[in-house]
Amino acid sequence: MLKIMIAVDGSEASLRATQSAIQSIAWYKQAPRIDLIAIHVSIPSVPHMGLVISQEMLDNYYREESEAMLARSSSVLDSVGVPYGTRWYIGPVAETIVEKAEDMKIDLIYMGTRGMTAIPSLILGSTTIKVLHLTHIPVVLIH
Repeated sequence: MLKIMIAVDGSEASLRATQSAIQSIAWYKQAPRIDLIAIHVSIPSVPHMGLVISQEMLDNYYREESEAMLARSSSVLDSVGVPYGTRWYIGPVAETIVEKAEDMKIDLIYMGTRGMTAIPSLILGSTTIKVLHLTHIPVVLIH
């Protein structure tokens, strides 16, 4: 069975990547396995941070933010009845996408060319460029 990862961050581009992946499902004899994945960048650790922010508070923050990143794409997949799984991780975004895609034995990665970052690159987002350089797994880029 083909395994497709859709890397999402809640942006319009990641929503378009999800919609494109849905359209491609009809191309296959057997429906592929779809996994939505969201990566949240780690909050920098500062001295004595634990005095103000508990680990539980930090974990809740990561969970809520990650669920928000997954929400729009999940809603689209739900609306058309496509089965999928969701996962979220904390770490450097591009590196974690590639690492998890390899761990999960993903065959194809869908992602948008621009995400939620404040400073865009000239043509492609910096995360997209890093993923392309780090992986040997085919990547479908959606503008």
